[in-house]
Amino acid sequence: GVPQVKGELKNGETRVMDQYFSDCNPAFARIGDGQYHHFTVTVPENAREFKLELQSPDEANLYLTMRKEGLAWMSDADFLLIRKGAEKTLEIPTLAPGTWYVGVYCAEKVTVKCGVDQFECSGNLAALNGIPYSLTVTWKE
Repeated sequence: GVPQVKGELKNGETRVMDQYFSDCNPAFARIGDGQYHHFTVTVPENAREFKLELQSPDEANLYLTMRKEGLAWMSDADFLLIRKGAEKTLEIPTLAPGTWYVGVYCAEKVTVKCGVDQFECSGNLAALNGIPYSLTVTWKE
């Protein structure tokens, strides 16, 4: 389907993404293997000391991206944090005002091997039910 923005991040507010599929609340859903979640943040003219924090209680590999001109895919992000682990912090002293796009990518992959009357799953199986995480954006004016 067409990628959707899950919501707008607000200065000083933490957005918690911990809902299961069965909760029927996709705007706050956990992230699954190989998925992107997209958000926006509106940066005012006088913003300084911009900080974007990604946190998760899981030991998953989550990547953080940010882009000014549209959805923040890893292939065209203006800012990209792709090291191992789920916790990332992006700090930018000054940032151009306007709407920015934030992306979270779940680099976890679950592999399934099938055989006669059996199958075997490997990888971070927690990704099958989704990885919980939170995003917090702050800046000074």
